[in-house]
Amino acid sequence: MIVFPIGDLLNEQSCYDYLKELLHPDGFTCPEGHELPPEQAPHKFQNREAVVDFRCRCCGKVFNIFTDTVWSGSSYPCSTIILILRGFAQGTSTLHLSKELGIDYGTLLGRRHDFQKNAYENRALDALPDNDVETDEMFQNAGEKGIPHLDPEDPPRVRANKKVGIGTMENDRPPVFGAVGRESGEIRLEVCDGTKQSIIQPEVEKNERDVQYLLGRVQRIQ
Repeated sequence: MIVFPIGDLLNEQSCYDYLKELLHPDGFTCPEGHELPPEQAPHKFQNREAVVDFRCRCCGKVFNIFTDTVWSGSSYPCSTIILILRGFAQGTSTLHLSKELGIDYGTLLGRRHDFQKNAYENRALDALPDNDVETDEMFQNAGEKGIPHLDPEDPPRVRANKKVGIGTMENDRPPVFGAVGRESGEIRLEVCDGTKQSIIQPEVEKNERDVQYLLGRVQRIQ
């Protein structure tokens, strides 16, 4: 695969503005929640383009858009952070991403694991607010790459698992059950051990209102 230096093609100010909105959807404030006057000048400029520190006029704390976020303490340019997030979201391999961005593989892999853990721990667990929902399932290739398999009865999985049909935890293709609200557009995802009704039905009842319709859906995918 060709590696492109795409970080050089992005505008740092545009990336900064995007991250500011992404990290602070309810408005950019100091860590204590004090509002930042729109006319307030920066306290100082960081050693990276576009990123600036501010000093709160109420509590005196110095902060920037990354303070108290998952990127706190990071020295990456805003364009690099955007590309890391893009790569994670698109499923780009850590190795390719590290080569493309010039970032240490182990550091990037640790970041990826932190993001995955954070996403899992903060996933929505409440029921969808919609009366009408749609559900489906997919089978995600998994496995234990890089782990020695010394037992001849337990061979490592073949790269790019090409097994077809219904997957389970046991055959290395765990199903991901998904439900999306037609009105809200909200989505709920859960990894399941299999697609048997006894496994999926609790997820249906936990996430949806129209249980009878969805139970019929679950029965049809058996």
